[in-house]
Amino acid sequence: MVMMAGTMISAQGAAPPGNAARLETPLLKGDPVPKAGKKRNGGWRLPWHLAPVHFLAEYVMGLPPVTISGERIRVAPARFRDLPALDLVVPHPLGHITARYRKELGYDITAPLGVAVEVEAPEGVSVRVRNALSHRVPVSTTETAAYLKRMGWKERVGDGSGVWVSMEKQVLWLIEGGEPVWQARCATATNGTGSESGSMKTPLGWHGVAEAIGEGAPWGQVFRARRATNEIWKPGDNTAEDLVLTRVLVLGGEEPGKNQGRNAAGVNVDSRNRCIYIHGTNDESRIGTPSSHGCIRLLNDDVMVLFDRVAVGTPVLITERFPRDEHRRSK
Repeated sequence: MVMMAGTMISAQGAAPPGNAARLETPLLKGDPVPKAGKKRNGGWRLPWHLAPVHFLAEYVMGLPPVTISGERIRVAPARFRDLPALDLVVPHPLGHITARYRKELGYDITAPLGVAVEVEAPEGVSVRVRNALSHRVPVSTTETAAYLKRMGWKERVGDGSGVWVSMEKQVLWLIEGGEPVWQARCATATNGTGSESGSMKTPLGWHGVAEAIGEGAPWGQVFRARRATNEIWKPGDNTAEDLVLTRVLVLGGEEPGKNQGRNAAGVNVDSRNRCIYIHGTNDESRIGTPSSHGCIRLLNDDVMVLFDRVAVGTPVLITERFPRDEHRRSK
């Protein structure tokens, strides 16, 4: 799967509509080119949107098939002049690899968690490498299945889609048909669990996606009061403010007195009123640790993936302990 200038390109390299169809980039002398191409004024020209996916993966991003198996991969991106913005997804036995190019930032490679990445890049070519849990295929266990059964997953979600957040693990799972199909590191509240207004804690229990905000917004879009601003955050921008970025999934509590309305003491515990969201963040380095003010933070890449796979009304379960601890405690 490839994206150029915001437009998807099929695996067969079919020309998409829009601006990407007009991309044609001269290559530097000596740059790798496919056997098929158009020669003009003594230099090769390649319409990037027509390039087959295997060419982009191997000769542009430097991910030849023989190097992307097992728990170690080699990345050797090329140096091109005027290479357009490019996003590429490459399958891997443990999940998938994403490779991104931006002129102002260089190459960005994200591999499945646990996969070592060796980089060989030409002088002057910037390559950033990361590992992410969201790029690794999740594994279902009998313990997690039994735990979700005890939590009433079947009754509330059935065979549809739902989201489960474990605060102990700092992991968010997307579950479809009772099986985890996607996972990502997250960040819940520094102050722990709680539902009272002003506590800056993450509420437990059953919720639902009440609003989905930000469709089509650029990566790093800043939201305030659930509205997009004219601000776009970029890596390297220094700000101490806790920004809500890229996509916003507003959560509404579904358990009266626990995360909806007021509790027995008359205190506001309403998650939607408290502005509890799943959202992207400018504090990506602390994803995987309890570091939020009550919301559930995700990497900006990951919140875009989740946003596209859920809808308003999708059930969301937030739990404190992971099944093994819950099982031991119940004995």
